[in-house]
Amino acid sequence: MSDKELMKLVIGKRIEIISKEVGGLFPDAKIRHTIDPEGRGVISVTMDGYFLSQEFVETELSCDRPERWTEYLKVLGDRMRLVIVVPESRARSMRLKMLEFNRWWLFCYLVFSYDDKGNVRMVGRPLDEGV
Repeated sequence: MSDKELMKLVIGKRIEIISKEVGGLFPDAKIRHTIDPEGRGVISVTMDGYFLSQEFVETELSCDRPERWTEYLKVLGDRMRLVIVVPESRARSMRLKMLEFNRWWLFCYLVFSYDDKGNVRMVGRPLDEGV
């Protein structure tokens, strides 16, 4: 599967999930998405002209761009829900970076990962092997 096909698949799966999450509470919400020239996906949820949520589906390369953190901070500062979806190989490091970025205080954000087949899963706390 090409990178572009994978991005479209992951975006489609996230849009399905978002529709279920948002549909009951905000039936008039609109979900839009774009894929920039770099191959990175952006999903926006709006209602009555206001942003409710913004999601960034990152690629291996886009994860490393320093301007991403400015974009994430803007979303959080505007009191929107921030969702970051990264390749599986980047999931743990992104989760830890977000915790550090937030100074360990939980803003309204979620981190998801995707594999090379387009499967999407939430990245939570690291599991305690002893439990």
